[in-house]
Amino acid sequence: MEIKITDKSSVIEIQEAFNKIYPFLWIDFYYTSSPRHAKPEKIKPETLVKLLCSLDVGTAINIDGGRSVSQLEKEFLEKLH
Repeated sequence: MEIKITDKSSVIEIQEAFNKIYPFLWIDFYYTSSPRHAKPEKIKPETLVKLLCSLDVGTAINIDGGRSVSQLEKEFLEKLH
């Protein structure tokens, strides 16, 4: 199973796609430490992916049920950083 993400995707679209596959789970996204965000701060659901990272072409995140949370987090970081 995959979540397809483009630069026009919003955080809420990613959250809803994840929730369709895992109806009892919810995924949130946070800004990491930076001069602008001294502590982790939740990213607003209406935020577009293109404002968070440079994604020239679409990508897909594998959310196979056999993956751990840390594996999923690592893939999000690698593909959307």
